[in-house]
Amino acid sequence: MHRLFIFDKTKLVAFASFFAYVVSIAIGAVKYLPYQTYAPGVFGTYSIDGVEFIVLPLIALLGVALLPKKIVWPSDWFLVIFVIFLLMPTLVLGVSSNNTSIENKLIIFPTFIGCISMLAAVRNIKIINFNYGKNITIKKNVLYAVFFVWVVLLIFLVVKYYSVMRFSGVDEIYFQRELTGDVSGLWGYVQLYFTFVFSTFLVAYGLSSGKWAWVVFGSFGYFTMYLITAEKAKLIFPLFFIAINYLVNTKKNPIKIISIAIASFAAIIFGVVWLGEEVKFFDLAGFYLFSRLIATPSQFILDYYDFFSENGYTFFSQIRGFDIFIDAPSVYASHPKWPQLGWIVGSGVHGIESNSNATFIAADGAASLGALGMVLVTLVLCIYLVFANGLSQKFSKSFWSIIFAQQAFTLVSGSLFSMLLSFGGFFYLMLFVFYKPKKIISAEVE
Repeated sequence: MHRLFIFDKTKLVAFASFFAYVVSIAIGAVKYLPYQTYAPGVFGTYSIDGVEFIVLPLIALLGVALLPKKIVWPSDWFLVIFVIFLLMPTLVLGVSSNNTSIENKLIIFPTFIGCISMLAAVRNIKIINFNYGKNITIKKNVLYAVFFVWVVLLIFLVVKYYSVMRFSGVDEIYFQRELTGDVSGLWGYVQLYFTFVFSTFLVAYGLSSGKWAWVVFGSFGYFTMYLITAEKAKLIFPLFFIAINYLVNTKKNPIKIISIAIASFAAIIFGVVWLGEEVKFFDLAGFYLFSRLIATPSQFILDYYDFFSENGYTFFSQIRGFDIFIDAPSVYASHPKWPQLGWIVGSGVHGIESNSNATFIAADGAASLGALGMVLVTLVLCIYLVFANGLSQKFSKSFWSIIFAQQAFTLVSGSLFSMLLSFGGFFYLMLFVFYKPKKIISAEVE
């Protein structure tokens, strides 16, 4: 069972690092976010007085309580990443926000905590539990089929975008997007599947099997997409995969290592607050780590709930497939960027012409049906993870950890249904369903 409030040495270390983390976010929210210039208009104002500060250790305590003691199942990666990058930052920014009403906070907070608690319970639900042993390898025909598709898509992408492929600076991402044009159609799917499905597969196979040539191929795929889109995350993902592989294979407790990483995040955020204008490293960290990765997805949960609860819900009409049966509300249907909610929120809340993409909790849930929508999309994710937990055991832990940790990070600032359709969710689930390893040791239905 997932025992929420049973503490040991590992969780005490986690609590110390988590408390430093939430304090750093609170101070950064007051002293940095309203004044940063990389994302103007995104953040409002924040304040922390005695009452709010007393809540901070409770937020850290909640984060630790929901944290799994070990990484055993794919759902554990979702839980760890959501607690660190969504739950705690959202609660801290929500408590200190001067823009979100108390009434909305009293709805958002318990609903979001309940959603994350649902994910924590998934690890205890097992429909089928395969046990294939520890040294499971991918069949060569599957590997070569994936590599063949990867090569074909690479050729198509290079031919299509060769004239605009370039190294881009921090402030050139939107200029590069103008050069590459609209990628919402076929070429958008080509880019996403090439990167997040096939390149990730090659890296995961290479790391899990110890064959670094495949890691190089997959990483080259991410590098190619960086030259096309200018998104710096494309350069970071291969390093992220290597870190995940290390966490899976180290004899040290992964939670302790994650706790050290969180303490490092806290130290960096403190550096952003007090040295951001003087040291270039902290200036860039303020944008990439604090503003974009930690603060923006959490702030958007508050913004999306505020905006759609006031202006009307979408009733899932923004989701492809649902729009066949559900008409777009008239208040949004006339918007030139419908059904891209990020543009609607960008202009309606932040006063900017930019795509304010949000996490699935906000974009799929809060925008569609408010608090009820948040619960419903979390339930869909839980069902997906129940099957993923069992079926993933056909593969090595290193392989599926890389796959699902990436999916979890995608959901930090993306739609659940986009992750399932465009970022490999259904692809890998079907692979796990139909793939048959050479030797089955046991398969038990529970």
